[in-house]
Amino acid sequence: MERRSTKLWRKQTLIRDSLGLRPLREFLALGQDEAIHGDVRYYPQAWAFVHFAAFGNNGAHQRSLSDLASRIRTEPVDAAFKSAFGMSLEEGDKALRTYLKRGKYSMAKIDIPDRVDSFVVMPATPIQVQAALGRLALATRNMELALHHANRLINEHPNDPKGFELRAMVKFEGNDPEAGREDVNRAVALDSQDAGMHVMAAQFELTERMQNFASLDEALSPEEARRVADRVIRALELRSIEPRAFEMLAISLMNVRELTTTDEGLLEVMERFMPKSGLPALVRSVSAYRQSGYHQARELHALACSPERELPASLRTAAKSMGEHWLFDKLKDAFQDAENTTEFDAAYSELETAMATPENSSNLTSTLRRMNDQVVKWRKHLPEGAPHRKANTPTLEDYWQSILDDPQSSQEERDNAQRALKRLIR
Repeated sequence: MERRSTKLWRKQTLIRDSLGLRPLREFLALGQDEAIHGDVRYYPQAWAFVHFAAFGNNGAHQRSLSDLASRIRTEPVDAAFKSAFGMSLEEGDKALRTYLKRGKYSMAKIDIPDRVDSFVVMPATPIQVQAALGRLALATRNMELALHHANRLINEHPNDPKGFELRAMVKFEGNDPEAGREDVNRAVALDSQDAGMHVMAAQFELTERMQNFASLDEALSPEEARRVADRVIRALELRSIEPRAFEMLAISLMNVRELTTTDEGLLEVMERFMPKSGLPALVRSVSAYRQSGYHQARELHALACSPERELPASLRTAAKSMGEHWLFDKLKDAFQDAENTTEFDAAYSELETAMATPENSSNLTSTLRRMNDQVVKWRKHLPEGAPHRKANTPTLEDYWQSILDDPQSSQEERDNAQRALKRLIR
């Protein structure tokens, strides 16, 4: 323990006092050999920079590091850094120094059992040897040899997941992920300890089920959603570091019947360590909508979709569309349930408020206008104080059917109308 403390102290001293931080312009331009072997400052500064990107400014730069790693391959260092972090290299130098001196970030304390007494050194098993040789072949891009080790593992040890894990990875590296799907599922069924296998199994099922869906909270059946969620949770238990794991977890939790204690705990973890993410609020908005209705969910949904919160690009549009579907249903139910002029006027007031919202999409604006036109016709059949349902009064079914029959309707408008009709029939 003393040696480790001394090494850590020496690294901190090299950074803070003796040599100081390299300017980011130089630090990011270093080649691999020079970085590892030629500059004693590189390793500790690399740790400092990654820590700054992961935790600095309350996690605001968590996606910036991967963005930088992608951009720096094709763009100049200064342009890549500016695009990824939203600041110049010189501003980055200042931000990094400030963070190291007085940065604020969250910490988690986890009790880890002391297993020193139970640790035993022993020869590697035949399974471990074959798996290690296969992974080494995979890392050196010798796919034929890696596949040989994978098939040997499967033939000799069919009840061990390592062979299926290895063969799946060979197929993924060969740009044929669908071919590896069966091996992924076999590995998961054999209780694979590889978090990536559970993430990929969830990804396969999620991709298949979400080809066509009317709303984000209706993308999966409750049973499918629970299965995907449990797979992602298993990956997280195995220390998955896949950023998409939390996205998949959020999608699945928006489709389960109800959130479990474990689900709630994971949402709290996300809120603590991903404070800028809109995913937890989005999941909670769906839960509130199912339990209490539109008005209770609206505030959480608005928070999740606000510019201050981060949502994957693939989800932001779908999340906004989901909120619009909720509004459709709310207005539809309000008019459907109105039994007298007073209630009808209240429902119409809600429609007017919705029409005046500037953030509405073009499709929502068009649909609300058509609904307004239909409501104007309804009101003509409403004598003062009389029930609005008369034999000659157009119904909501007439309204949604008119959209389906209109050749000028967009595909999204038709989808919304079809969805509304199905709900009315139910």
